[in-house]
Amino acid sequence: MGSLQRRLDLGLVVSLVIVFVTQWLIVSAFMRTLTEGQTDARLKQDSEILLAALKLNTEKKKTTLNPERIAPIYKRPFSGRYFQIQINEKIVRSRSLWDQALTFTSPPIGKSLSSHAIGPQGQKLLLKVSTYQKQNRNIIIAVAEDLSKIEAEIKNFQSRYALFSFLILIVLIVIQRKIVRSG
Repeated sequence: MGSLQRRLDLGLVVSLVIVFVTQWLIVSAFMRTLTEGQTDARLKQDSEILLAALKLNTEKKKTTLNPERIAPIYKRPFSGRYFQIQINEKIVRSRSLWDQALTFTSPPIGKSLSSHAIGPQGQKLLLKVSTYQKQNRNIIIAVAEDLSKIEAEIKNFQSRYALFSFLILIVLIVIQRKIVRSG
């Protein structure tokens, strides 16, 4: 009788641990995908705002950005949000980049690429690069955001979720043992 009880206990404990670990991994992956998806959408929107803020003077071949249309976060050095605009050989960078540059591969005109990159202070960035055509000029706009805060929040969520799952696992094991003993 004791051998059967031990096998039932072990089998149920192992299966519960597998279920909880799998659930933790899946929920963590969904959280990361969701947060990076929202960040990517915001970066795409910022890219379009920067495109609208561009003033291209065709006669003087001069390019300016309307400063009123640029979010203040791009004006603070090393703020965690960066942009770089390339029009032919001319490059315009956000003040937040300081004197650093973003390195990226540009997509075909009308397309966007998202990837991870290293920021000016060595931090992990989510980088969105879009290529546009405005007044017969090819314009590449790269917009990036520091993922450090998002990563910290995800790790905080993962640890809390793991603790909560562990407590529920212990409760389920205790209940399961009582059921097996009474059976």
